[in-house]
Amino acid sequence: MEKFEIMQTVQSVLDSLPHGMNATKDKLIRLRNQLHNADRIESKFGPSAYMIENLRTKNLETDTVSGISTLTEKDI
Repeated sequence: MEKFEIMQTVQSVLDSLPHGMNATKDKLIRLRNQLHNADRIESKFGPSAYMIENLRTKNLETDTVSGISTLTEKDI
């Protein structure tokens, strides 16, 4: 998937949000802006790492020395 397609999807969701969803809209605008400014988008893990359960319950941590990234449980 190309960066343009991701940004286009985010913009389409923004355009279809009903009025009154300002917090959601603000988050999506920030995401769209981050994507716009990104030089690259990395996929560090296999597809199973990106399952909805993991997106909700894990954090990405990258070791500053080795540069190795791992998924850890969120502090809830």
